[in-house]
Amino acid sequence: MILTGCSGPSAPRTTEAPPTVLEPVLALPTTGTQVALRAENGKFVCADLGRDGLLVADRSAKGEWETLTLEPQEGGRFALLAANKKYVSADRERGSILIANRDAVGEWELFELIAVGDGAYNIRSSDGKFVSAAVDKTGEEFGLLSANRDAADTWERFTLLREGSPAGQP
Repeated sequence: MILTGCSGPSAPRTTEAPPTVLEPVLALPTTGTQVALRAENGKFVCADLGRDGLLVADRSAKGEWETLTLEPQEGGRFALLAANKKYVSADRERGSILIANRDAVGEWELFELIAVGDGAYNIRSSDGKFVSAAVDKTGEEFGLLSANRDAADTWERFTLLREGSPAGQP
């Protein structure tokens, strides 16, 4: 939108970019794709750089820290690259919490995305455990992501979203 003055000397012009909409990812990408994850509590997953890259589902909107790049790997698995340019790991030495602190992809940085419908996915780590958002916790543990579940249920469900066309445009 461009705003201009109606009379007198030229008024300053302000240009606003149209808002971007987020669309569900219905088919897994075959090349690196930027996505956001939204947990079942409605919150976006963030690689919280103020907490050493811990992944938490506690953000109301998508921003830079809530953006992950899905990088396809062998065997249909994916690596997740966070905004800090570090790979997400299910750190088995720390209770399998998800943390974006790895420089390279190894076994702990590989994830399988299992479609459950409407752009929602379960995420399984390389040891077969499902990723869960701890939405039943409080304080520092609220929304913390860990790969520690034997089966997938509501808290292990994430919607993958990517930026689509600006609102109101094709």
